[in-house]
Amino acid sequence: PYCGLYAAREDSTINRVWRDFHTASQHALLLP
Repeated sequence: PYCGLYAAREDSTINRVWRDFHTASQHALLLP
């Protein structure tokens, strides 16, 4: 949780990586 909140506050590459990872995980859950 802390890593997610920190990444959300920081406007950096970490933010992009975190969002990409989060989006990928959502797609993985939606897809069979």
